[in-house]
Amino acid sequence: MLGQCAAYAEGLVRLNPELVLGIHWRLSKPGDDDYDEEALQDDPRYETGEIDIDDESTWPTQRWPEHYFAHDEKYAYDAMGRHPLPYEDWDETTTGEDPDNVEDYGMYEGGYVDSAMEHAQETDVFNRDAYQPGQW
Repeated sequence: MLGQCAAYAEGLVRLNPELVLGIHWRLSKPGDDDYDEEALQDDPRYETGEIDIDDESTWPTQRWPEHYFAHDEKYAYDAMGRHPLPYEDWDETTTGEDPDNVEDYGMYEGGYVDSAMEHAQETDVFNRDAYQPGQW
């Protein structure tokens, strides 16, 4: 199911071109189970010596996309409905993302876009408030 939220967000942007994409990120620090030590050698700072494989104190925090959404100035939208901005409770959130980055992050599966658009229209996602923590 990896990538369906990105396809859903893309579908929402197609339905409403005034929307832009946002990404929730999971941050990973050296020593975390999901920290990718092999990726350090692909970082340009490795070549300049800023990153020393033998010195964890020089290793940067890595970030991994956790969830994609579409947003305007007031709300974030996903399959759950609309969420008031800021749409937080994640390690890091970026808004106004370049749609080309979605494919770059490897979570985009274009086959879901049409069904996402259909679901969004059937469930009135743009006008349906999503569950908020502590709401019920």
